[in-house]
Amino acid sequence: MSNVVEKTKQNNMHSHIEDSFKIIDEFLPSNYTCSVCEKLKSYDTRFSPSDRTIRNVKNKYDGFEKQILIIKALVEVALDNKKNIESLKELIKS
Repeated sequence: MSNVVEKTKQNNMHSHIEDSFKIIDEFLPSNYTCSVCEKLKSYDTRFSPSDRTIRNVKNKYDGFEKQILIIKALVEVALDNKKNIESLKELIKS
């Protein structure tokens, strides 16, 4: 009888990107490109993608996984917007 080796469940290498896009899809404001550009300039002043590139990454067009800095900036803008929404809700409750 041969030994059957069970394969371990493979982790999805891009699950952090999928989780990032859950946040982006839920909380990113409609006027996000200027905020994302400002975030990107704070990382590196030489890196200045166009609004079109930022929108392509947000909409997951080909090669978006390579643009990790843009994804990071999108998530940060989305989280800032989430924080603003929550603080607004707190103000309304009081």
